[in-house]
Amino acid sequence: MMNLSSILIENLLFSTGLISLYSDEENRLLQNSIIFGLSMVRELFILVLLTYRVEITKSLFPKHQIRATFADSMMPWLYLIGAAISFFALIENYFRNAKGYDITFFFYAFEITGYLIFSTICAMLVALTVISYKEAYELKVPTIKKRS
Repeated sequence: MMNLSSILIENLLFSTGLISLYSDEENRLLQNSIIFGLSMVRELFILVLLTYRVEITKSLFPKHQIRATFADSMMPWLYLIGAAISFFALIENYFRNAKGYDITFFFYAFEITGYLIFSTICAMLVALTVISYKEAYELKVPTIKKRS
């Protein structure tokens, strides 16, 4: 839910033109710093929420049985990697646009790694849905092993 709401907010900011994705030669440093910085802040905010997800959910819904899943240990690492990539892209932006160095590794890898992280998170959410459905309806998974 946090991931989808953050994507919705990000799309609203960038697609409505509140934050432009295009920059002139003169303000490229500022514009790219806003884009990479906003992405890093979003990643760090979600990282904090995911780190304390079980505690936050238990305090919000005390009557429900809340437990940690495999995604609770994997998703924070994905967001930490995303925040690190945003940070390195921010630093690279400074060297490229303020100092004049010709470095573009994180600039070109930023979009690709974002899609890879997002697709991994979507795959985890699908796996969690299947596991939850299986546990809720006590479905047996087909197997070729003989049952004893």
